[in-house]
Amino acid sequence: MRRSLPPLILLLALLALPGCVALIEPSAAHVHWTDHRRPGTTQAELDEARTLYLAVCTECHRVRSPLRYEPGEWTWAINRMLAGEDVRIEPAVIDAVALYLSAASALPDAKAVEAYLETHPELAAP
Repeated sequence: MRRSLPPLILLLALLALPGCVALIEPSAAHVHWTDHRRPGTTQAELDEARTLYLAVCTECHRVRSPLRYEPGEWTWAINRMLAGEDVRIEPAVIDAVALYLSAASALPDAKAVEAYLETHPELAAP
């Protein structure tokens, strides 16, 4: 006879899984939001920055929610994490990751992206 886990134990086990943060994929809304802070930002740059975040930052810790800090705090937060550590990350990588995390914290989910798009009809697909 096959036994199953009680629902509460299963739920607790799922909540305990490390790195269960779902990072939003950058969208046109993220590019637009970012372009107002760093003109010329492209979709490819934000996509690459997300990839860098997943590759570089997770060497030291699990994936963390972009909501951990406000958009304007990410450069400071990354530099604070690196202070005193024996980890060297190129300034361009820090800037790229901070830019992605800033955009992701400003527009962290589909609801926020939808609200942003409503206030920027020029981004609507033809």
